[in-house]
Amino acid sequence: MIKNLTPEHMRCFIGNCPSLQRLGDGRLLIVGKEASSDDLAGTSADIGDDEQAIVISQDLLSDLISEAVEAWTPMEKAVGGDGESLLVVDAHGNQYVADFAYASDGKQYWQPTGLPARCDYVAFRRLPTPPVKETME
Repeated sequence: MIKNLTPEHMRCFIGNCPSLQRLGDGRLLIVGKEASSDDLAGTSADIGDDEQAIVISQDLLSDLISEAVEAWTPMEKAVGGDGESLLVVDAHGNQYVADFAYASDGKQYWQPTGLPARCDYVAFRRLPTPPVKETME
């Protein structure tokens, strides 16, 4: 099912307007102006033969970005317990599964599985708790 994600204040019913649509498979369809050579000058955009560069107002994505940001909780609110894991994100948008741990000074931190401990995470999401399997005796 296709869903129109264009912010209400940017929708128009007559003429050509930028729009944002979520396709049935989850991909996004963005309608905007074709990027000119001036728009592309100085960028690192590498456009493939089957790709098109477009230019849109960042307002077109504002609702979608707000939705994504609200789904994350700031790291300073991360309080954990032994054995707990979180999905954490750093300032570059990289995501890791991190396990709760204590440092030798007693402070808590989150250590990505198989990676050194870091403290530059900016936000987290709690991972769903797996259901407890009942055992038959």
